Amino acid sequence: MPLPDFITLSFYLFAVAFFFFFFVPLIGAFFVRHKWRRFRCELLASLDYPLVYPLTGNSGKCRFYGVLEALEGKELIWLKGMQGSVTLNMQGAEVYCLPEFRKDDQLYKELYPYAFPEGALYRMNWKDVFSLTEGMKMYVFGELAVRNGRSFFVSSQEVPLRIIIFYDASAALVPRALWSGRDENEFWNFLTPWSFLAGMIFLLIAAVWFLRNTGDFRLHFLSFALASVPLVLFFPPGIFFFNAYGKLWGKARQFRAERDFFQLFGQGKPVFPSEGEDWRSKSVLFKSRPTSWQGKEFSCIRMIPPGISEMFQQFPGERPIFKKQAAFPAEPEELSRYCQKQARLNEILSLLACLGGLIVNYALLLFILKGFS
Repeated sequence: MPLPDFITLSFYLFAVAFFFFFFVPLIGAFFVRHKWRRFRCELLASLDYPLVYPLTGNSGKCRFYGVLEALEGKELIWLKGMQGSVTLNMQGAEVYCLPEFRKDDQLYKELYPYAFPEGALYRMNWKDVFSLTEGMKMYVFGELAVRNGRSFFVSSQEVPLRIIIFYDASAALVPRALWSGRDENEFWNFLTPWSFLAGMIFLLIAAVWFLRNTGDFRLHFLSFALASVPLVLFFPPGIFFFNAYGKLWGKARQFRAERDFFQLFGQGKPVFPSEGEDWRSKSVLFKSRPTSWQGKEFSCIRMIPPGISEMFQQFPGERPIFKKQAAFPAEPEELSRYCQKQARLNEILSLLACLGGLIVNYALLLFILKGFS
């Protein structure tokens, strides 16, 4: 049976490279992004859940702030908070660890008075948690059930129990968790290395087969060139484009985090100055604007959402915060849309930088080969 012509075989080779080096990692990226988006949405929704007061017999979706009090068996832990004590059934629970403030945390002075972590929130299953210390701070949200007079947080397939372990000021918990609740680069996910490896092996086998059975060096070269796609960007001058890709993608990630930040504080009620009153006379906890926002006037005041302000006095030893308002240069919803546009722009520019690096390196390779021919 004769082989298809060169153009048809080239199309097949490009399709294989596209499938393994782009399509499969993209599916993984959508899965990872969807999972983190679900976490962030449920974290925001949890701020409207009622706080647990064990003696009142709450049930349904609830939230609780507390410190680790005791362990009971392999799956039960006790938390103690200002509202009392509750029990957590950790079977099927999702545990997230928010790292302590570190020197490499980025402080965006124009955005929030607390620094934000650079990396992603660390997620683990309960079975992988080996060390818990008494007094560890936790924020819990999920389904609460009452059995024999005891309040239990339980996990179900519809409503997974989520626990965020944190070490610093409770006022910074939700903004920092919202900021870091996303992958650093979704394209590099659990599918990407295996997909890259499979694609490279398949194309290298195709290169050897074409060399032995067709004698067409064009197909051999094309197969080998496509097999090297995951590696070619790491050679100069493409490496400079790859570095630009990383910086632009990181900038897009930052803008997505800022988008969610303004969505969070957009839940607060507007505050309107009285007639003739200067808004600057209002006592605000912080002033906030996107990092690339040009205007410097802060003409919009919002109350800090109750779910955030309630956390200010949840743990003993923390300095009380009495200011419950924040100032913005525009409505937080408008600022959130602005950040979303900036994130999309930087994502597009990062992909163009990556594509540009591939084109430049392959063009250089063709030029070198042409010189030797």
